[in-house]
Amino acid sequence: MFWSTRPTSKKWIFQQKSRRRMTFGCVLETLEDRRLLTTFNVTTTLDRLDPTVTLAHPTGADGKLSLREAIFLANSHTGTDTVVLKPNSTYKITIAGAGEDADATGDFDVLGDLTIKVSGSGSNPIINGNGLDRVLDIPTGSDNVSLTLDHVVVTGGIAHSPLAGKGEGGGVAGEGNNDTLTFTNTTITGNITTSPNGGLGGGIFNKTGNVSVVNSHVDGNSASAGITGNGGGIFMGSGSGVLAITNSTVNGNSAYNAGGGIFTDSTNNFIVTNSQINNNHAGSGPGGGAFNVSQNVTITNSTIGGNTAAQEGGGLAIDFGTTGLITIIKSNFSNNSSIGQGGGVWCDGAAVNVSASTFQNNTSTAGTGGALGEAGVVQVTNSVFNHNVASGIGGAIAQGHLADVTVLCSTFTQNASLADAGGAIAAVGGANAIRVTDSKFTYNSAAGSGGAINANGDSVIVLRSTFDHNTSVTGNGGAIDEGAIPASITVTDSTFTNNTAKADGGAFNSEDGNISVTRCVITANTATNGMGGGFTDGQSPNSGGAKFTIVDSTISGNTAGGNGGGFTAAGDSLTMTGSTVSDNRSGSDGGGAQIAQSGAGSQITNCTFSGNSAADAGGGIEFEGNSGLRIINATIAFNTSRLGGGIAATGGIGMISMGNTIVAKNTATTAPDFYAPTASFNDLGHNLFFSTLGISDPIAASDIVGLDPKLGPLANNGGPTQTHALSKGSPAIDAGDDSLGPLTDQRGFKRPNGAHVDIGAYEYGAKK
Repeated sequence: MFWSTRPTSKKWIFQQKSRRRMTFGCVLETLEDRRLLTTFNVTTTLDRLDPTVTLAHPTGADGKLSLREAIFLANSHTGTDTVVLKPNSTYKITIAGAGEDADATGDFDVLGDLTIKVSGSGSNPIINGNGLDRVLDIPTGSDNVSLTLDHVVVTGGIAHSPLAGKGEGGGVAGEGNNDTLTFTNTTITGNITTSPNGGLGGGIFNKTGNVSVVNSHVDGNSASAGITGNGGGIFMGSGSGVLAITNSTVNGNSAYNAGGGIFTDSTNNFIVTNSQINNNHAGSGPGGGAFNVSQNVTITNSTIGGNTAAQEGGGLAIDFGTTGLITIIKSNFSNNSSIGQGGGVWCDGAAVNVSASTFQNNTSTAGTGGALGEAGVVQVTNSVFNHNVASGIGGAIAQGHLADVTVLCSTFTQNASLADAGGAIAAVGGANAIRVTDSKFTYNSAAGSGGAINANGDSVIVLRSTFDHNTSVTGNGGAIDEGAIPASITVTDSTFTNNTAKADGGAFNSEDGNISVTRCVITANTATNGMGGGFTDGQSPNSGGAKFTIVDSTISGNTAGGNGGGFTAAGDSLTMTGSTVSDNRSGSDGGGAQIAQSGAGSQITNCTFSGNSAADAGGGIEFEGNSGLRIINATIAFNTSRLGGGIAATGGIGMISMGNTIVAKNTATTAPDFYAPTASFNDLGHNLFFSTLGISDPIAASDIVGLDPKLGPLANNGGPTQTHALSKGSPAIDAGDDSLGPLTDQRGFKRPNGAHVDIGAYEYGAKK
């Protein structure tokens, strides 16, 4: 060891105004002289510390300068220094460590601001710890020191200590307070830490300061032992330091515990830009790619892929709570896996803002949220979530705290909850909202309810979006399920096709919540063993307070094993206008619709029920409500059932009032058009019945009975939905009551066109 005693400060050359003699083997020189000596050019790859090397004679007796000697001289010098290495060279530690911090043995100790870089072109020089010690160290007590590595390779370092809580930084360690570590065009690889109950930062350790990694690689390092064993690539301790990774890779690192690639205990920003964090592994803790307690995490133009964690957060684990913010921009999270929550990202309740990004093939094998787990406020824009899987709720996204979820211009495809609800998204619920706009949800599945979305009591608002081939394997809501807490579903200008629920609501199910459907297409959905092939409020007849609104929509080709092939409405009221319910099938009652409401009463105006079928009652409509149902200017034709091919009133105390309506061309074993055996029909007049068998109440003198209405096929005759046109000579033309008739027909064309309004949903010869 060169020094007999350790100096009392890191800059231990006494500052004097004149040149003095050598003391303790070093030159005590003037301040002016020392300011000139800021760059040290290393000329030998040998590891040595010549006792004749001084600031006055930097090359020593043999005229050569080693890396250890250069750092030794820099430590002796005031100000920021630079050590220059030759390209294509390897600088290997060969002097075993003796536990001192003066750069005499083992790791290279840095006591003041220093840059180590290369001169000339060629391969970056290698600084190799040779398995004897860590490579570079800013010792404890050396505070506010800045170390920069530029175009250097750091490898072969091992930070080992038999003491618990020691052994930090196999490659580079900043053990002082508020040290700054900067890596540019540098590779940190093949370094390890090993210590009982310690071993932090296999590649890089910084106690409290900033770490910047630019155009660099932190790959293949390991925090390999100790029950804490955190941060295989990078470890940042507590404090307010910023970790920024730019144009770099943190790949193939591992930690015995948490943070396979990165572990940061700092509460300041964690920023990743144009970088990769791939194929890292957390052996027994969270954060395969990175574990963070940073308040704000920003990932931009980066890839987080192939990382694994034994607990939460296969890609990233964010442990800051609901005050945190995670921003992900133009990035890709793929093939990450965790045993706990968040195969891609565990959010711990933090707000998440994802834009122009992709989450694909992420898995939570025994937790929630294949892509995002335990999220707070969620905002997803212009992004793709594909093939993410969770055993618990939320195949792609699982919300963990009461907050809104907003999805805009995004796609969710083939995500799955293997044992629970919400194939794509599952929310905690409450008085919050899930808003979906200009987005697609296709081929998602949930073992429980909500093949695409399980809202659990959040209001769901869908605008200009598509839900196709989503599946609830055993529960409700092939595409969307509200859960047991009443809340509303509002869908506008959207399409629901080929969704399947084992129980209720082939497309969507709202448990006693309001449903609003405007300008939508709901087709080919199935409630295999339940009610509401298209949708339902999930309630038994006359049991709830839900309000239904259906406007300018098509409900066709849906199937229910129970009631309501098209839909069921069993709440407070139904208001339905300008819509077509066609070719739906029910295994029980209400091929087109089952209406069983008990509140303010319901009204159907300018609507068509065509080609629906029910195994039992009401091929077009089955009514058993306790409040009234008013039907004006509707066309109910070509439906079939056992009782009441067109309409069947089978229960409840409510009355059907009907005017200006066609009920014809329906078929049934009993009462082909209208089955109302219990005095539950109020005839408002000007209806056209092909058959009145099954109606026990008197019919109005203005009704037309037994004549063919001469309906054309169900077709696009203008307007938003298909209609049956009246052919020339139809008895329904000009036969309606003007006082009952609305000002337009189902297509939105003006009424009346002739002397009086027409009977039915279509106005003959009318124009827009």
